[in-house]
Amino acid sequence: MGNNQCSKYFGCGGKKNNYDTIQLNKLKLVGVGAFGRVWAVELVKYTSEKETFTDNDSDDMVYALKELSKPIIIAKEAVNVANNEVKILQDIPNSKFIVNIWYSFQDQKNAYVLMDYAPCGDLLFHMKRIKRRQIKKDEKGGTLTEHQGKFMAMCVLEALRTIHEAGVVHRDIKPENIIIDSNGYPKLADFGIAEFNENISPGSQFGTLSYMAPEIIFDHKYSYTADYYSLGVLILLMVTGDMLSVGGTPKEAKNAISLRNDSITTKKFTKRYPYLSEECCDLIVSLLCTSQHKRIGVTGGVEEILKHEWFEGIEIESIKNQSYVSPIYEICTDQKAIMELTSNDYDRGESTSFWRKKENKAMKMIAKAVDYGNNWESHFTAFDYLNVIFEDEDNPFEKTERVRRHTMSSISKQRNGSLSDIIERDKLRAELSNGNEENPKPRMGLHRISEPKSEQGGKTITPTNERKSIMTEGKLSPDDKVDSEKSPEKSL
Repeated sequence: MGNNQCSKYFGCGGKKNNYDTIQLNKLKLVGVGAFGRVWAVELVKYTSEKETFTDNDSDDMVYALKELSKPIIIAKEAVNVANNEVKILQDIPNSKFIVNIWYSFQDQKNAYVLMDYAPCGDLLFHMKRIKRRQIKKDEKGGTLTEHQGKFMAMCVLEALRTIHEAGVVHRDIKPENIIIDSNGYPKLADFGIAEFNENISPGSQFGTLSYMAPEIIFDHKYSYTADYYSLGVLILLMVTGDMLSVGGTPKEAKNAISLRNDSITTKKFTKRYPYLSEECCDLIVSLLCTSQHKRIGVTGGVEEILKHEWFEGIEIESIKNQSYVSPIYEICTDQKAIMELTSNDYDRGESTSFWRKKENKAMKMIAKAVDYGNNWESHFTAFDYLNVIFEDEDNPFEKTERVRRHTMSSISKQRNGSLSDIIERDKLRAELSNGNEENPKPRMGLHRISEPKSEQGGKTITPTNERKSIMTEGKLSPDDKVDSEKSPEKSL
């Protein structure tokens, strides 16, 4: 098991009564998916046979808790999916660029995954905010600058390097699954439909259609290069605001891909997007190659992609050790963004009564179709079974304020430092914001104010929605943009 740090306080699942009791306080609903909900929670106390841990600093003990409904999971025959995500995360080595799992456990009704809470939300949230601002100002172009897109791509590639070396294909790279930490660095999240490369067989259609590689859509054998294709779609969206046109169903996607058939060349791409550099256009075209055998990265993996000319100007080592000044830091830590991100959203239709009705429907489906018996915990092998207690001592407003205080506290820790550090950091950020982005200076002479939690056995995650396969609900419209309500549609 590679990610043994998840057992620092709790354990890694698969044991019965390993710890007697875990006590949590739900603060805020922050995500909804096909199988359950995601909450920002405080860890109040956990008690084992040997020790008792009590939270003494609530601002430092806010986690994301993925609460998965057992009836819904069983009714949808997705028990293997729930177990698989936990097992994969346990086998992936610690990385600053990947979500960290702290503990997986269950009670009679739900399965839970406790993860670090990322205070700055996911990439999609910030792209939507930028797009709304662009529409208001009648500006055109991508939601991120080319330099910002380059930085994001390099970080995602570092995440892919780690999981691919562990033999895992993510299969669902998109803005919703990229979360931002308090230092402005992205992390790859949500491994609900990830799979070990050796277990992938032709016909395994998992993912979001708009980001899905042609070899998956055509039921061919596929591997790590499928993630590189999804990265190409992501870069295209970040720097242009456009998506590839693939239709609304796998059949329509096959037709669209057959018609396109690598007809998009760097020359055509540069002509369509004159504000992009030729190197950027060339990389996108190379990643979006229909044939996986000709796609960049097929022979040399992540290293081959990082050697592309577009990435010149940023030292990969400064990305790896996160000494490079994040060009999206100011965007993600903007106070208005944090206020919007942490605003109360309990009344969005995902209330307790809503989920009770959904679970009752699932129970009827189970009674008719599947005989799992009463011993449900035996099927959730990646989750320890223990007594789970949720406190409900504060009103929703106070809980939301606690989440907001934690968020601002995390960000302020990154902003503190010596006067010389702050002056140098602000100078570099000013140069980036003034358009001097193609040759940004590395973060020379600046020191990490506080080490990322991943150095101490943790990584950061923001709660995102459960994975939604194209085989179930949750299809993304293939022509979706980050703000489709107001922006004119463009697709390739």
